[in-house]
Amino acid sequence: MEVLNQPITGLNIQDLITEEFGGGGGSPFLQTGIRTIALRHGKRVDAIIINGQQYGGDGGELTNTLTLAPDEYIARMEIRHGANIDRLVIVTNKNRIIQGGGDGGTLNTVEGIIVALGGRSGKLLDQLQVLGDFR
Repeated sequence: MEVLNQPITGLNIQDLITEEFGGGGGSPFLQTGIRTIALRHGKRVDAIIINGQQYGGDGGELTNTLTLAPDEYIARMEIRHGANIDRLVIVTNKNRIIQGGGDGGTLNTVEGIIVALGGRSGKLLDQLQVLGDFR
């Protein structure tokens, strides 16, 4: 699995952990390193699109695609979730943002160096697995 565009100084693979948010519905998709990311959303997050591959349904509005620069990574994610992913706010270390979804669910925030995303999806984005160094 290609995890990053370029190595990040100080990142040690032994420090990476996976945090999971959301429910157990849908089918699993493997953690993938992030080069581009977009969302389909309405009152919930219908789908996440990682490197052109869509996980989830076709409903909702499509955000712009965020293409990471070689020295850029996801630094913070705000995730509202219950049985599904209700809302995502994705912020890079260069302070570029994409976001979508509604106000349901419980809010969790992860900060650090986020290197890969995986999860579960069906008609919606059911679960998000976030791999990163959160120290």
